[in-house]
Amino acid sequence: MRTAAQVFRHTWRTVKWFTDAILTDAGFNMDFEGDERETQKASSLDEERANMKAEFDRSIRLWGKLSEEELMAPLPDNPILGPVPKLEAISACVDHTAHHRGALTVYARLLGKVPPQPYTEPEAQQPA
Repeated sequence: MRTAAQVFRHTWRTVKWFTDAILTDAGFNMDFEGDERETQKASSLDEERANMKAEFDRSIRLWGKLSEEELMAPLPDNPILGPVPKLEAISACVDHTAHHRGALTVYARLLGKVPPQPYTEPEAQQPA
């Protein structure tokens, strides 16, 4: 089990992991134990939220530079996604992020809190 700050840190670091693996020659770093040690260092939810925004902004900027041809180019064989088009990594990031958003929702509900609906504008939400 992780703190909310650790979940945020793990999530943004995974977006970075995918982006760096696909858009650089680094490939996928398979040191999951080292990554978990880095995740455990998170202590400030506000800091990790800011880090998440910064990483999403960076990744969107980098992915946005690719042409359609580059997005559809197959990845070299790899142990995570296989030889799929690069574009598939974006879906993997979205799925992973949604998974952890769901986990945070469960944590909040277990504490008796009702998280805001993520699919509507904040001003349209009504308190429960």
